[in-house]
Amino acid sequence: MMDEAMKEEVKRLFDEAFAEANPDSIEIGSPSKGGVIKVYGNYARADEFKKKIEAAAALRKQANELIQGVAP
Repeated sequence: MMDEAMKEEVKRLFDEAFAEANPDSIEIGSPSKGGVIKVYGNYARADEFKKKIEAAAALRKQANELIQGVAP
């Protein structure tokens, strides 16, 4: 089992690796109009970033439909 110090070190390393792989972010939407999504990615890998944005937008739409009682 991992002790607390080791857990914190693993989390720190994970966060650092994530930040290096996804140095950029974009926020889309507004809280009053369906919610905000924030997508992390790398602008240098535009195709991958676009796929993340599309997936996040689809999930946002699906979540709004569930909240409003509309079947997806």
